Amino acid sequence: MNWINDPGKTLRDIISQIADEYAQHMRTLNIAVSTHNRKIKRIRRVFRVLREY
Repeated sequence: MNWINDPGKTLRDIISQIADEYAQHMRTLNIAVSTHNRKIKRIRRVFRVLREY
């Protein structure tokens, strides 16, 4: 989560460890499974669009 608040970071700085930490954080939230899955799909879509851009 610290990565998000650092304006000096770019998308290229995201490594598997950061993604895993975010996934662990998502597991601690009190949200429904469908909400969790929707968030994952939205993130996937963002990266797909950015990769095409």
